[in-house]
Amino acid sequence: MNPSALPNGHGTALPPAPRPGQFNIDRWQVLQLIKDTAHKTGIGEREIAVLAAHLTVLPKGPVANSDLIFSYMEIGALLERANCMDERRFRRGEAPLVALGFVRRKLSANGRRFPVRNAQGQIVDVYGIDLRPSFLRLEELTALRNVAQAEAQFRRALTTKITAQLSALTRWSAAHLGAIPEKLEELAFRLRNIFRRKSTGLEEIVAAETEVSALTAALASDREEVALAVDPATQDETPAVLPDKIAADPGQFVRHKEYPRKEYKKESGVKAAPSHLPTVPIDRTQLEKAWQTCPQVASCL
Repeated sequence: MNPSALPNGHGTALPPAPRPGQFNIDRWQVLQLIKDTAHKTGIGEREIAVLAAHLTVLPKGPVANSDLIFSYMEIGALLERANCMDERRFRRGEAPLVALGFVRRKLSANGRRFPVRNAQGQIVDVYGIDLRPSFLRLEELTALRNVAQAEAQFRRALTTKITAQLSALTRWSAAHLGAIPEKLEELAFRLRNIFRRKSTGLEEIVAAETEVSALTAALASDREEVALAVDPATQDETPAVLPDKIAADPGQFVRHKEYPRKEYKKESGVKAAPSHLPTVPIDRTQLEKAWQTCPQVASCL
């Protein structure tokens, strides 16, 4: 800029950097939103720790779109805020944040991070890490979290339904067939392992429901055969009216026998002679003669 073009020969305020978006939210609410949708966006634990360290640089209180949402603190000071993370690991954690669109790098020519001030000393621009992209994705992340919560609720409801059907089939088989079919035991064991895995998808749960329905239909013929052999008054019984626990399952925990703890008392003084040993009176004269026969004992007298 030509200095002669400046009015009165003084520097004017530099044009501020653009500050898009419409938001006014606490920074930790944004971080929690990012954590809740981490499995959807692909962000890892290291990246979340690095982003949290950068968010600590912002002033306390709600962050508005009119604020300059930058982190220009040096890496050495940020490492303490990132649980003393290694510098190389910290820098590597910034790269995925940029690739995933949560931050934007704006570094100077030599890679330094510092604020740019105008003639009045106000910060109008910053070279460092721009955190605004995370705040601009609030609507997107909120929608992802709502979808994830809906899927989780549906998964829990469907899993509960399947396990209830398996439990009803198991109780009915034990009460009416006299034994649990091997194919039912295998299916229950396999589905239990599937439901315990955190990586189980919704497609696997839907497929499990199909298998349980197919097994229920396969056991329908056995139900009809058993129903013809029982009393007509009890032909309308269903697994729902059976007890919650079968006879083989008492429904209680068997505790191990607890033995009383031993008490150790510290004895003072000379220990008394055992009661089962006879007490013999000691003749001092004979004892002194015995001492004289021992040179080492006699030297001490």
